[in-house]
Amino acid sequence: MDRSEISQADNSHLNENLSDTSHTRSTASAVVISRRARRARPTFQNYIYKIFRSLASDLRISKQAMDALNSFTFDMFEKITSTSFQMIKIKQRSTLGAAQVEAACKLILGDELYKEVQDKYKKAMLKYEKSISAEIQDKAEPSQNDPKVAAPKDEVAPAPAPIPKGKAKK
Repeated sequence: MDRSEISQADNSHLNENLSDTSHTRSTASAVVISRRARRARPTFQNYIYKIFRSLASDLRISKQAMDALNSFTFDMFEKITSTSFQMIKIKQRSTLGAAQVEAACKLILGDELYKEVQDKYKKAMLKYEKSISAEIQDKAEPSQNDPKVAAPKDEVAPAPAPIPKGKAKK
């Protein structure tokens, strides 16, 4: 027997084991895929909590109530997005716009609730735009009290204080 025959004889059981484990490789990749598919669901709990605090700072909310509100918010988000995307497909467009989202909200919420939501939306957008414009103006116009900002060139620097007569320099 030469070396190749010996190595083939010794490794013959390995080939049988490899053929038996071929299905485990696919399950291993299935496990990886299922882990990817099991991605964490986004939560709105931080935002719900901030809104809750702004409305009722002295009250508390239980974990179950927070979970219910989070679930409701996520469900509404899913309904609005799916309806919006259906509208895009019907109109044969490729870009989701504000008009499609507003129409989807109107379909899902109904007229009365949609009007309330639209009023709140407009107020929030105005408040946001005002804060952004104020922030831009603050960056453009440095404050008068800021010591790091140099005085404008038009102003004259104050004259040095006069030296008292009795304390003249020698």
